Amino acid sequence: MSTSGLDYHLVAAINRSVTGHDGVEFPSEAHWAFCFYYLLGLNPYHMAYAEITLEQPIFSTRAHVFQIDPNTKKNWVPTSKHAVTVSYFYDSTRNVYRIISLDGSKAIINSTITPNMTFTKTSQKFGQWADSRANTVYGLGFSSEHHLSKFAEKFQEFKEAARLAKEKSQEKMELTSTPSQVGI
Repeated sequence: MSTSGLDYHLVAAINRSVTGHDGVEFPSEAHWAFCFYYLLGLNPYHMAYAEITLEQPIFSTRAHVFQIDPNTKKNWVPTSKHAVTVSYFYDSTRNVYRIISLDGSKAIINSTITPNMTFTKTSQKFGQWADSRANTVYGLGFSSEHHLSKFAEKFQEFKEAARLAKEKSQEKMELTSTPSQVGI
């Protein structure tokens, strides 16, 4: 396929969207793949030929995204001008869950869920979590209590999955590092 033909098909795939369980439209998987290739510094137009396994979105919703002001550690600073898609992703090759949100081509959330993280509902439509790796606190403003509750439920589910994956990984490391006993 020529580059221009690939461009046409890629743009057509990126422009398609899928409809979520509540009727909200989200970008297609091709859109996410395109954006991740771009963010990884790879040429997104070659993604059809690459053999890299990409993370798959497993839950998406829309929210206004905020970060705590790094100077005052008190005030919320909006990182999106309007509600954006916020998705949970799962990387089966590394057994890692992440929360990712893009505003255009800019990643405004890229947070790996760890067993020690806590998502806190601070009001009927707002919740937050601290990400020590990113050295920030993220806040999400939802359009309804239902959307907030569903996001919090998924956070807890994936946090538990991350804990189990960490335990399993530690068990494997212990088994491989234990010297073998040879019978006499």
